[in-house]
Amino acid sequence: MINKNEILQITPGKGFLFNGSLMEGYKVYNPYVEHNLFQRVLREICFKCPFLPHKIWFNKDICKETPKYVIISDPLITVEYLQWVQSIFPGAQLNFLYGNMVGKAKHIFPSQVPKGWRIWTYDDYDSRKYGLRHFHENGYFKLYVKPKEPPVYDVLFVGKDKGRGEYLLQLEKKLNGMGLRTKFVIVADGKLSKRKAYYQKSMDYDDITTLIAKSRSVLNIALDNQQGITMRDLESLFFEVKLLTTNKNIVNTDIYFPNNVYIVDGLNIDDLPNFLDEKYVPRPQEVKDRHSYDHFIEVIIGSK
Repeated sequence: MINKNEILQITPGKGFLFNGSLMEGYKVYNPYVEHNLFQRVLREICFKCPFLPHKIWFNKDICKETPKYVIISDPLITVEYLQWVQSIFPGAQLNFLYGNMVGKAKHIFPSQVPKGWRIWTYDDYDSRKYGLRHFHENGYFKLYVKPKEPPVYDVLFVGKDKGRGEYLLQLEKKLNGMGLRTKFVIVADGKLSKRKAYYQKSMDYDDITTLIAKSRSVLNIALDNQQGITMRDLESLFFEVKLLTTNKNIVNTDIYFPNNVYIVDGLNIDDLPNFLDEKYVPRPQEVKDRHSYDHFIEVIIGSK
């Protein structure tokens, strides 16, 4: 049994990971002191200038904690910040987690992470390529799950473009032509990204879970070489809705069951309506337990 008071989590923003950790009783902090987009832009400009002070942006509230374990998520974290945390908690177990594929987000590369940090990834490919520790069971927060509602959508996609936008538009057109009801919300990769006509506003995760509860399936379009279990896969598991995915490696995971998971191959989806009509088969509770956030944390801090 883990002692949540011994664990300090640091992750930017107020999204899925931050709010979920708070809901389930973990101590979690933002790495930086910023309250709006202007301050974030100002901080990023400051970080690019070596002669300007950087530590003024660091959230000093973490200094009052005395953790046995520190877990930091990859986005927006700098080498200097990791060194600072290391100096504050010299006796703690230090873990740096890639929740994104290496090079696919605003983060430092594994070779830049200071010595003394245990570096983790959710993805098989990145684990092999960069020699990173691999957490096979990514974690989901059970408190996010909502009761099912009568389905309004057959296929749901909510996510950043990440080079997938044009294909998603083609796929949605094909799905609509087959008489399927879709809800595709494609958002920009970042607040400063070049706008495209089909971009929509980003959504709070609570609103996304409301959509999942009234959908028959969620769609995951994997990035190049992506093989690990993603949030969409976990949403399918915990909400007990079907998963449509381009990640063929999903068949090698405990999430996979033929009635529940459909491998999307380009636009070759003519048998998809029949698949959606098949009954979803709930996975055993032990599978969900293995993919709970508490179990995920146990794996991270319990690994030698």
